[in-house]
Amino acid sequence: MNSQSFADQANRLVTENQNLRVKSDNDDKTIYLMKEQYDGLSSSVEAMRNKHDREMHTLRTERDRATRAFKEIDTVLLQAADLIMQALRARQGDGAPEQIPERPMALVNDSRLPTPHI
Repeated sequence: MNSQSFADQANRLVTENQNLRVKSDNDDKTIYLMKEQYDGLSSSVEAMRNKHDREMHTLRTERDRATRAFKEIDTVLLQAADLIMQALRARQGDGAPEQIPERPMALVNDSRLPTPHI
C-alpha cells in the first residue's frame, strides 16, 4: 500500500468520525427534545387527572345532596298523603285504616323447590 491510499483511508475515517459525531449530537438533541415533550405531556395528563378528580368530587357531592333532598321530599310527600287519606276517612266517618289488597303470588313450578302441604 502506498501513502496515498493510507491518506485516503485516514481522510475517510476522519470524515466518518465527524459524521458520527454530528449524528450523535443530533441524536442527543432529539432525545432532549423528546424528554421535554414527554415531561410537558406528563404534566398535562396529571393536570387533567387532577381536574377530573375535583370534578368527580363535586359531582358526587351534588349527587349525595340530591339523594338526601329526594329522600326528605319523598318522606314529606308520603306523610302528607297519609294525612290526606286519614282526613278523607275521618270525613267519611271511617276511622279504620285502609286495607291494602293482597297481591297474588306468581306460581313457580320448579322441581328443586319443596312442595307446599296444604
